[in-house]
Amino acid sequence: MAALNGLYHADTLVGQVIWGGMSVVMMITAVRRAARPTASMMFFRLLALALLLLDLLSAAVSGAWQGAEFWIFVLFAEYAAAIRNLPPAAKTKSRQRATEAA
Repeated sequence: MAALNGLYHADTLVGQVIWGGMSVVMMITAVRRAARPTASMMFFRLLALALLLLDLLSAAVSGAWQGAEFWIFVLFAEYAAAIRNLPPAAKTKSRQRATEAA
C-alpha cells in the first residue's frame, strides 16, 4: 500500500520508475504469500527513516512540509509488519476467574 501511495505521489520519472517497480514486486509477492505472515526488513526501515529525515531537513529549509507524513506512514507500516501477535488480555482474566470459581 505504501509503495502504491509513493507511486501516486511521485513527481519525477525516476521516482515513478522506482515506486512503480516496487509496487509491482510488492503486488506479486503479496499474491504468493497471502496466507503467510508479513516480514519487515531492516533495510527498508532504515531507508524510510533516512528518507524521512532528509524530507524533514528539506522541509525545514524550504518551508514546504507537504509529503513528510508519507514516510511516517511507511515507518508505521513496517513496524506493524514486525508485530506477530497481540497479547490477549481478556482471556487471561477470564481464565483466572474460571479457576477461582471452581
